[in-house]
Amino acid sequence: MPTLETVFNRILDFTAVFSLMSYIPSIAIITFKTPSKMRGFSRPLINIFCWNSIVNLLFIFARPFPMMPLSCFKLTGFIEYWVDNEEVGKAALMITLFTMVNVAVALFISFQLRYMNIAHSKFIANHRRIWFYIYAACFHLFASVVYFVLYRTWVIPVDNYYVPIDPSLRLNLFCMAPIGANSYISPLYLFFFIGFICVSLLLFVYFSFQELNKHKNIMSEKTAKMQRKLLWNLIVLSSIPIGLGGLPYLVLSATIEFHYWEHAQIVCVIMTLLMLNYGPIMCIACLLMFKTYRKYCREIFSKLVYVGRQTTVSTPVISFAAKPMSF
Repeated sequence: MPTLETVFNRILDFTAVFSLMSYIPSIAIITFKTPSKMRGFSRPLINIFCWNSIVNLLFIFARPFPMMPLSCFKLTGFIEYWVDNEEVGKAALMITLFTMVNVAVALFISFQLRYMNIAHSKFIANHRRIWFYIYAACFHLFASVVYFVLYRTWVIPVDNYYVPIDPSLRLNLFCMAPIGANSYISPLYLFFFIGFICVSLLLFVYFSFQELNKHKNIMSEKTAKMQRKLLWNLIVLSSIPIGLGGLPYLVLSATIEFHYWEHAQIVCVIMTLLMLNYGPIMCIACLLMFKTYRKYCREIFSKLVYVGRQTTVSTPVISFAAKPMSF
């Protein structure tokens, strides 16, 4: 029977292929085929997908596997055949959580800008776009710096673990502080930060609908219809990162803190797999939900089918029918 680690890595092999097949066409289509009237919506979306793709690309090569009941992880994936260094494992987990923080920031900015476009359209129109880029960059930078500072207090050398670790388990192992203040400060920051983002997304959607209802008599019917459709699409798109990203992380952080729980390891593995699949699922949902992207995907599919048929028709057929022999 395969071990949990083997199952974890085989599922992630599938996820790696799935993510590449999702991100590359999605980012390309959104970048080059978005109408000018939707540019304000597409840029934050690309920001989300780019951050998401970083962690999926990382997990092709480096995969931190939880080693509960120890407060430790084992670095698996292709990289385990090349290195045996706990610092590499710490860096892999650091990048994973770093991108998660920035995906959350990107989601917050996306929904905030959508709300601002509805509630304060004049304010948006009267300010240069560069200021919004500066705001987004500062938000990303602030959340990242706080995370980096706290992460450094969380990781410890394997030799400093409070109980001796069996030598057979130490290959590519790296550990976090299991006891004391350092064991929960960083996880708590991430827990409350992700919780704050999830609540904020719901509030932005709620207030956006409130503003649409308030201004429906002033706004043209076409504009109101377009904004409402965008909002409903955003609700569905927000349910994916909240349901497959935010909530699983809240559970995952609890398993890290209560690592001695009997089922902590398998729950942590399941939550990790859910979180790594929500990005590709969000890409596909985005392409299917918006008419412009859906139309272009249909055109690409039709062309591929046409080329496939043409190739089949033009393939030369060699006959091996026997000719009558003359004597």
